[in-house]
Amino acid sequence: MSDSSGKDAEEKPHYLGHRHRLREKLLKNGADSLADYELLELLLALAIPRIDVKPLAKTLIKEFGSFAGAVAADPAALGRIKGMGEGAIAGLTGDPTPSKDDVAMTKAVAAAAEKLGILLHDHVVVGRKGHKSMRSLGLLG
Repeated sequence: MSDSSGKDAEEKPHYLGHRHRLREKLLKNGADSLADYELLELLLALAIPRIDVKPLAKTLIKEFGSFAGAVAADPAALGRIKGMGEGAIAGLTGDPTPSKDDVAMTKAVAAAAEKLGILLHDHVVVGRKGHKSMRSLGLLG
């Protein structure tokens, strides 16, 4: 069945499954098979999971010239880009220090888990510059 645009009514939007397809491409063909903005998309999606980060990734490439330029950029310069919060800046810079967003999200997950009788033991943030345990930092009950 077609709608007035000639498309099948059951046809899904092109963006559904986009991140999954990027991950598959990366795993199957390696990082060289992805454009710089696609690599940034995958990285940003870890810190900003619920929005389309493709425009942000393209803005970062335009601003810093390449994937390498974006991940090597000064955190203050990254912070001037609309859409780049603390969590996204730490995903890119490799700094494992938990952001305010990391702490808030972890506390929300711990509270939800507690209601189900599940104890959240820790949340470890891993980056190029090492790792940080929220429990050992005193950020998790």
